[in-house]
Amino acid sequence: DYTDGITDEKNADGEFYGENKFIDFLNRNNSENKIIAKLLEDINEFTGHEEQFDDMTIVILDKHD
Repeated sequence: DYTDGITDEKNADGEFYGENKFIDFLNRNNSENKIIAKLLEDINEFTGHEEQFDDMTIVILDKHD
């Protein structure tokens, strides 16, 4: 689960990180370790030096059989 602070981050052009970019990131990194750190890196690369717009919360659960 995640808050809208993830998808509402903007770059210098005013474009949102958005749900599609977030889903694409998850699809590309679905088996990666440290996925939250990598997501924050991806968001920071997207936003550049723009100030964080909102709080960001993400929870990832991994089911083991």
